[in-house]
Amino acid sequence: MSNYRIILAGQLIFNNQRSFEMALAQYNQRVEIHFKYDVFLRSEHIFDAEQYCLNIPRHVEPEISDRTWRNTISALETVCEYSIAGSLSAWKLENGKIIEFREIEPNGDKSAIQSFLLGRKLVGKGEDKAAKEALDLAIKKCERHAKAYERRGYVNFRLKNYKDALYDFNKSILVNPHGEEAHFGRAFVHIISKDFISAIKDFDTTLKNAIPHQPIFWKAKRIKGECHLILGEYKNAISELVPISKRVFLEEDNNFGWQRKVSFNLGQAYLGDKNFKDAITALEKARDQPAGKDNLTKEDINSLIKEAKSGRIPPQYLHPIPGNIITGAPVFP
Repeated sequence: MSNYRIILAGQLIFNNQRSFEMALAQYNQRVEIHFKYDVFLRSEHIFDAEQYCLNIPRHVEPEISDRTWRNTISALETVCEYSIAGSLSAWKLENGKIIEFREIEPNGDKSAIQSFLLGRKLVGKGEDKAAKEALDLAIKKCERHAKAYERRGYVNFRLKNYKDALYDFNKSILVNPHGEEAHFGRAFVHIISKDFISAIKDFDTTLKNAIPHQPIFWKAKRIKGECHLILGEYKNAISELVPISKRVFLEEDNNFGWQRKVSFNLGQAYLGDKNFKDAITALEKARDQPAGKDNLTKEDINSLIKEAKSGRIPPQYLHPIPGNIITGAPVFP
């Protein structure tokens, strides 16, 4: 019988003590009676009676049978019926490849749930004003709705309401410190205020809570590399950008289209580190890659190749100034 590597993370919020106690009772009943304890999560490790939530920071099981996987997912789905907010993400992997992915989230007729689902849908369509109204209602109905705060923070960021965006991301993180998306969003607010050190810290937390199978992991790594580049921390930038430069992204992955920018930034980092050989290699790779989501021009790339081949370091690499290195302001990719 095959065993699988399991990764599971997330949080479910219950609206009151009664809902929490019913969810806990149902979970224990299914684990004990239906599944004979053949699960990989025990209630005492995941239920938080003080916060009325089920909380699972990134949890990894190296060898789990398919039956144990199915039992555990079924028990969590039962619990989810009593929740009002949050979500759980679960991956089943074999030899590093995703065999199955499950997203468990509330989907009942309660106003907080439906308002959030509507708001999230409208965010995806770019209807920011209507999305914000729906998310406002979700938060009004559930003040601990971490995901609604996070999505509203994204809307406020797009609307350039940066103070409100920071408030929303902070509220989301307060409820769920392990939410990678809120840390990712807050990092962008720090970038806007040129606080690149704080942005790097939030990207580090994003990387800690995400997994390499998620697009957000590589987004955070790429833009963290840009922040190091701005600060003149070239070795740190190189360590972040090299793994991305070697990775192939599918067209449906929203990291697709940034490969040329990664190669260009890597070339800049090598140049700042006085490694002219690798700088030329990275920049020539950027020159030969197709145009993507960046706003680079052939002139940008060829100019830097010329500098690298001459063995000269442009002045901005001797005294980095925010905004002088990166081509184009960072935005939510």
